[in-house]
Amino acid sequence: MLNEKGLEAKLREIQSEIEQMRVMEDTNVKEHDVTLVIGGLKKFYDLDGASEFITRNLWKAWAPMPTDQYIKGDYKGIMFLKFETQKERDGALKVLTTIKKDDECSQMWVRADRPLEVRVVQQVTFGAKWLLQTWGYMKQSMWVEEDAGVLWMGDEQVLRAFTSDGRIDIEYSEGWKEFLQSNQWDGIVKQTAEKMAQQSGNKGKGKGKDKVGLKGKSKEHSK
Repeated sequence: MLNEKGLEAKLREIQSEIEQMRVMEDTNVKEHDVTLVIGGLKKFYDLDGASEFITRNLWKAWAPMPTDQYIKGDYKGIMFLKFETQKERDGALKVLTTIKKDDECSQMWVRADRPLEVRVVQQVTFGAKWLLQTWGYMKQSMWVEEDAGVLWMGDEQVLRAFTSDGRIDIEYSEGWKEFLQSNQWDGIVKQTAEKMAQQSGNKGKGKGKDKVGLKGKSKEHSK
C-alpha cells in the first residue's frame, strides 16, 4: 500500500502523463478546427461592438468562451472566434446558431472555419456563380457541387476548381474560359491564387486549363 509520499509521487506521474497526452492532442489540432466564423454583423460598427454582442449571448447560455476574437483586414461584419478545443467550438456553434433573430442580428450567420484549400475552391465556384448572376443568369439555374468543386448551370458543367501543390487550378468546360473572361473574374482568380501562395510560399498564380467537362457544350451566350 502506498504511503503519503508514494501517493504524491504517483499522482505527479499521472498528472505528467495527462499533460503529455494533452500536448500530443494539441499538436494534432489545426487552427481551423477550433475556430468559428461569424458574419452578417455589419450592424455593429467595429469588432468591439460585435464581440460584446457575441460574448453576451455565449455567457447567457453558459456556453464555452473563446480564447481569442479577431478579424482579417478591415472590419466588414465578419469576425473569427478561436476556442481551446474543437469540443468547445462546437458547443459555442450550437448556441450561436439558435440565437433568436431580431433587429440586432437578423443577418447573422455562423459556421465552423474550414481549411484554406476548401475556402479558395468555394471562392472560385461561388464567385463564378455570383458573376453570372450579375450578368443576368437566374440563380435558380446554377448550383455548386461543393464536395467536387464544380459549378453547374442546369445539366451543364461550367468549371471545376481544385487545389494541388499549393496552387488553385481551374478546369473550364468548352467555351467557358473565354466567356467568363473579364476584370471581375480575373480579380477573383488572382485573389484566390494569392491566398494559396501566402500559405505555401508559392509565388506563382492560379492556372486555368481548357478542358471539356462530361456535359460540356459550346457557349453562344452574350453577357
